[in-house]
Amino acid sequence: MPDISLMQPLCEKLGITINELFCGERLESDVGQRKLEEDIIINITDLKRKVKKIVKYTLISFLLVPIIGLILFTCIQEY
Repeated sequence: MPDISLMQPLCEKLGITINELFCGERLESDVGQRKLEEDIIINITDLKRKVKKIVKYTLISFLLVPIIGLILFTCIQEY
């Protein structure tokens, strides 16, 4: 996929919509609208999944770093 900043100028040069660029095919207006709505739902769902994953790993990191630090500190104190 091209960089997002290039999509609009590329579509203008090609004479297509951004939705047609994403679909990889020419779309009639009613089909295009339906496909656009489906794409929006898919993208929102995917974004929610990615945000949940980022939050999960961030929380795990914030919990694990102090625990690992405590374990290392304890090990160093024993030597």
